[in-house]
Amino acid sequence: MRSWNLNSGIFRVFAWTKDFVSSSMKLTKAQCWVRIRGHSMEYWQPKPIFSIAGEISTHLSLDNCTMNKSRDFFRKVLVDIDMIFALPYQILVEKPYFAFITNIEFEKVPPFCSPCKNYKI
Repeated sequence: MRSWNLNSGIFRVFAWTKDFVSSSMKLTKAQCWVRIRGHSMEYWQPKPIFSIAGEISTHLSLDNCTMNKSRDFFRKVLVDIDMIFALPYQILVEKPYFAFITNIEFEKVPPFCSPCKNYKI
């Protein structure tokens, strides 16, 4: 499967199969922005932040550093998540002789019914 990033979202292309029926197609992936916080400035560069986001899912884009009203700094990464799996809210980041937990928050997660494997409308 391949995908392209469009301004309004992701355009997905699936491999054609002989028995393809569009009504039975189940789309379980969604794009979500993830706020990553709880780490020092050395991890705010694209390579380390994408490495952290890679523990969640496939990263698509990186937003600028942001500060919220409580003066809390964070980075936002657009990820392509599979809604079938539980979303993590903390990630263990490990370096030689050092490890820490970073907190993450998902923004605007679409409502998804896990038993039905469909988005709720």
